[in-house]
Amino acid sequence: MNAERGVARSANAARPSSASVSRVRLLRFYGWLYRLDRWFSRRLTGVGRLALWAMVVAGLFGIDTRRSYAYQLFAILAVALVVALLVSRLRRPHGVHLERHLPNFATVGEPFRYRIRVRDGDASGQNLWLREHLRGKLADTQMLAEFADGLTPGARAVKRRFAFPRWLRLKRLLDGAETFGHEVCASVASGYNVELGLRPLRRGFIHFQTLDIGLTEPLGLARQIERRTLPGSVLVLPRRFPVATELLPGAGQNARLGGGLRQVPGSSDEFLGLRDYRPGDAVRYIHWKRSASLPEPVVREFHGEASQRHAVVLDGFGAQSGEPLFEAAICVAASLVEHGVQRLGGADLILTRNAVVSSATRHASLDALLMALATVAGDARGNPLDLVSSVLEHGAQIRGVVCVLTQWDDDRAQLMHRLISAGIETTAVLVIAQDSNTATSCDFAALAVRTVRLEHLSADLNTARPSEH
Repeated sequence: MNAERGVARSANAARPSSASVSRVRLLRFYGWLYRLDRWFSRRLTGVGRLALWAMVVAGLFGIDTRRSYAYQLFAILAVALVVALLVSRLRRPHGVHLERHLPNFATVGEPFRYRIRVRDGDASGQNLWLREHLRGKLADTQMLAEFADGLTPGARAVKRRFAFPRWLRLKRLLDGAETFGHEVCASVASGYNVELGLRPLRRGFIHFQTLDIGLTEPLGLARQIERRTLPGSVLVLPRRFPVATELLPGAGQNARLGGGLRQVPGSSDEFLGLRDYRPGDAVRYIHWKRSASLPEPVVREFHGEASQRHAVVLDGFGAQSGEPLFEAAICVAASLVEHGVQRLGGADLILTRNAVVSSATRHASLDALLMALATVAGDARGNPLDLVSSVLEHGAQIRGVVCVLTQWDDDRAQLMHRLISAGIETTAVLVIAQDSNTATSCDFAALAVRTVRLEHLSADLNTARPSEH
């Protein structure tokens, strides 16, 4: 009898609860609504969607045909939409070849442009409609519950019951960007370029999966769509801000200005390759011949051996990717790394799990450091003191260490004390929220800990705002 009861309890424990089942069904319903909305936006033009809504309203007011003539408008619009959908099936974009040319990198929040090479077949002289499809992760119930989206705790309880708008925002964030349809006029020439643009919403890879191409029927209400498989990807780098030199310890010693290309005295510069132009790069390093065929200029990048560099230590322990404080800390680390490479001769990047990226190696550059930050993930488990060994291994080549922290506790204070006691000049940048009540018995000024506010990253990094704790 006891054995049977134990089996029954284990079966009940394994059986999903009714609440979890309802949440899964709700997510499926959201997915169905999303696909329905995408179908209407793909198959109907803006005028066609307006005609559809007008037909629905006319149908509601025209139920009683003896009191209103709205039913006549309903019938006209219904016939027009049906005819438009049928005619659009006869207008397929046959023989249209597409080639997408993507940049290697983009930056969070900054729109980027890319080109699509179109070679017309039977669509010459007609209007084409293009829309990208991105491949991102699928949102689950836990991700939707944790997606605060800037809401206050009181508003979250209300928004939880009407979660479809939040689900849409989360879907766009997981995809990496929001896509829109673009009307382009097909040229009578054999081939031409179309410029499209996207605004990245997060760091990491944006995966391009397919491209919709459509032709609009003569009434201008509907279009026929063909989906072309054009895989591709763009790596979105974290945002960077101007940084006050005082944030990097020892930065005043032998600081060198160099735009985006480092030239260190006493070393032979080695050509690394071409990369996108960044503000501050010297004009003489622009590769004009290659830039003439691209929408943005590119510059020649060289590698110079630096005797000593700064180390930027990113503390990702106890954080998860997507958390505002952790994402802000990545922006701070990226800003410090860029400043160290471009202005001070070099930088090392030390991440969680003893991952080290150095700008002094032969094949590493600023892009390699930023790529590591674009793909880094938080480590929910782990001890920040594990970072000490990684720093000490490179102590001879390190001029100073700056730790980027998202929280302050005894472990972080001990991390600072160990680095300072090892004879390494160390500072820290603590990312806090506007209403943070971070407090500690340690002396922030003695440990050279500066705070930057989540809502004012650019201003605080540029002015080297000292801690007020």
